[in-house]
Amino acid sequence: MQRRGGEQTLDNLRFADNLDGEAVVALGLPASRLCLAALGAIMAWVLAELPLPPPLRLSAACLMVLGTIVLVWGRVHGVPLARWAWLALGYASRLALAGHESTDHRVDLEHLPGRQQQQG
Repeated sequence: MQRRGGEQTLDNLRFADNLDGEAVVALGLPASRLCLAALGAIMAWVLAELPLPPPLRLSAACLMVLGTIVLVWGRVHGVPLARWAWLALGYASRLALAGHESTDHRVDLEHLPGRQQQQG
């Protein structure tokens, strides 16, 4: 704080309002990506404990750890890879659903149930 003519001014005051980004919880990560890191660690532990030959289960666990690290801490153009992956998953699911649904939503009024056909 500095005094100017009997007034106090606040220089370089910063508020932690978290309006411009996610709040960092631990390890430089927000809560969502921290949970993703924990999930990846649990999955790696599960893979390491599977009743498979040791080279196979340990390599699978290492790949899970590396994939989790890249997904949680990686960034492309300043955007976390976890966010890119979530957007890609949403896009792929919409494409998959669009492929199964009919895009023709016209109604044939001649064949509606309960409609009596006029004879003439």
